[in-house]
Amino acid sequence: MQTVDALRLWEQPCEGVIFRLSATIDDGSAHSFAGIFESLRASTPEEFEPTVLAIWASVFSPRALSYFREIGVRQLPAMAVIAQRFLRAKRSGLMFTRFAKPDGKQCILVEHVEGDCEKLVKGEVTPERLWLDEAEDVPELLEGHFAAAMPVR
Repeated sequence: MQTVDALRLWEQPCEGVIFRLSATIDDGSAHSFAGIFESLRASTPEEFEPTVLAIWASVFSPRALSYFREIGVRQLPAMAVIAQRFLRAKRSGLMFTRFAKPDGKQCILVEHVEGDCEKLVKGEVTPERLWLDEAEDVPELLEGHFAAAMPVR
């Protein structure tokens, strides 16, 4: 637990830590794992170990195993658990750095919603979309609501 303490994840102000699973085959050009693996929140340092174990176990969830079969994964990929301080989001989203528009043109797609991202990755809401052409420079800082900061294409 010394290493965990050294990370100062629960240093105040703190609303907990989010743990998520990441795989070497996450979000490739052929498929996305958004919403497949669990993301869990731990509110106290004592919840660290059981939460990490639960995250690791989510690779064997019916949802994950079904998706592995659907996309033809024959062996488990290398996995890692990511721990991040929990932050309440006004807006959150996903960015796909290689995405084909309906016309086939490659671009960057940002899908975003109000609040946290869980409802987006679980497919419970329709997100707002921001399309960025690859040839354009992505702004160093996007302030405020994405739609207000840049025109949607």
